[in-house]
Amino acid sequence: MDENGGLADKHKAGLSLLRIPFLKTDYIGLLVDKKQSTFAPFLDVRVRQALSVSIYRIGISRNLRRNSVLPSDKFVPPSLPGRRSLIHYREDLNTAGDCPVNSSKTT
Repeated sequence: MDENGGLADKHKAGLSLLRIPFLKTDYIGLLVDKKQSTFAPFLDVRVRQALSVSIYRIGISRNLRRNSVLPSDKFVPPSLPGRRSLIHYREDLNTAGDCPVNSSKTT
């Protein structure tokens, strides 16, 4: 694949690229169990919110998945019927940095 998710020029003579929709969700799991670790910052909902707004989802879909996936902040993919439209999410480092976080307290 090329960087835009298409067929790379060097393969066009011998291959064809077919795009077929399918259901798949990639996600990153976080350990949120204070029994498993003495340092558990993700127990604090503010830390999780700061992390969520700091993720550059468009960059992940473009660079790690070569534009072959749609960015989302939900577990259910935005291409499923019932979703109104794809929302273009943008990271907000100012909001993430402004989250009042004290890792010694949990909410």
